[in-house]
Amino acid sequence: MIIMMSKIFRCPRCHGEVISILPIILENPLDIVGYEGFCSSLRCRVCKVTYDKNYNVVGIRMFKDLQTKRKVMAKILHENWSRYSSKTKRRLRDKYLRAKKYL
Repeated sequence: MIIMMSKIFRCPRCHGEVISILPIILENPLDIVGYEGFCSSLRCRVCKVTYDKNYNVVGIRMFKDLQTKRKVMAKILHENWSRYSSKTKRRLRDKYLRAKKYL
């Protein structure tokens, strides 16, 4: 069975894409308790979203304000820009240019 991650894991507030989806594993690697990911939108305050194993939202962690999230995202994009592949750079170029003014 193939699961379309982008269709299932959406931000509950802005319905944007959730990236860096990682499984939450307690003891046995085959026993997945849930998933967690990060909202990639610069217009949403949500930092981390936690899902259970049935893909229902369990918890949301948010930034204090939108400017803080924009500064953090700009810093992450700036630090990792040289490591990205050309395909990733093309996809993130607009977001990088918008976020650059918050550095």
